[in-house]
Amino acid sequence: MGDCTSALNLDATYIKALLRRAQCYSALQNYEEAVNDYEAVVKISDSKEYNRLLLEAKIELKKSKRKDYYKILGVSRSASIDEIRRAYLKKAKIHHPGTA
Repeated sequence: MGDCTSALNLDATYIKALLRRAQCYSALQNYEEAVNDYEAVVKISDSKEYNRLLLEAKIELKKSKRKDYYKILGVSRSASIDEIRRAYLKKAKIHHPGTA
């Protein structure tokens, strides 16, 4: 990613570097930066493929802002009801004002 940034410092319109950096940001789940890079690409060259990539990044950004209750509880999506209950009670004990 650093190489892409260095290349963009030399030429801010280098599409290949913008696309690669956006892919890296997406892989790191830094969707806001990925959207920014894809928007820059679309401003330079407005093609269907780049618009599709931008739309996908925006969707991932929107998804990332939703609350993931499984992640909050620290359980997998395939967790059983009992595992979810135990994790919930454990979090409740931590965050309840009456417990120390």
